[in-house]
Amino acid sequence: MTKHDQSVLPNPGILPDHETVYKVSSFCQNCRYHLDLIVGFHDYEIRNTPCPNKDFPLHHFIYQEEDVNEQDAFLNHNIPNTFRFQCSAKKCPAELRIRMRPPRLKDQYIRLMTDRTLLRRRLELAKQIDPDRADYQMARPIDGLDFLIRYMNDSLYPQKGKTRIPLLNRKFLVTYGRDCDEMLSEFGFTCEVVRTLVVRN
Repeated sequence: MTKHDQSVLPNPGILPDHETVYKVSSFCQNCRYHLDLIVGFHDYEIRNTPCPNKDFPLHHFIYQEEDVNEQDAFLNHNIPNTFRFQCSAKKCPAELRIRMRPPRLKDQYIRLMTDRTLLRRRLELAKQIDPDRADYQMARPIDGLDFLIRYMNDSLYPQKGKTRIPLLNRKFLVTYGRDCDEMLSEFGFTCEVVRTLVVRN
């Protein structure tokens, strides 16, 4: 499936220059791998006759090498593989990079957030932790993914009052509990004890 908001497609009738970059960003709905096809023209000053032209109606890409120095600052298991190709036409500056990135969420993490047995267990534990509350409901399988997106957006674009998630928050307890700590830690979240000052008269 194409990620249109992350893709940059050619404009008909406009020729590329050394700053031009085309990109098709997509992902597989079955294996959840992310795939980017990126075409750049940075060698335009040396090679200034891009395909298609009268001699070369199509690009013919030849494999060059795999990038080995890429890192993912967010998830260690999400390091992409990038393969480079160069158009075989001597005067064509087009370079193709195919970047393949593993699924952002491991299968075990998806199970942690969506398995109904685990969600039911978290509900029972939440009731034991705070039995006085009467509004506990079992989290839906989609809630873990939905809240995770919200928490990550709040951490990337912090606003006052949204920089911390109380561990005893009702939604957090029934959705994640404490058995998702490893997953949340891998995403960059930390557990902190916040001290409060109580003034007594």
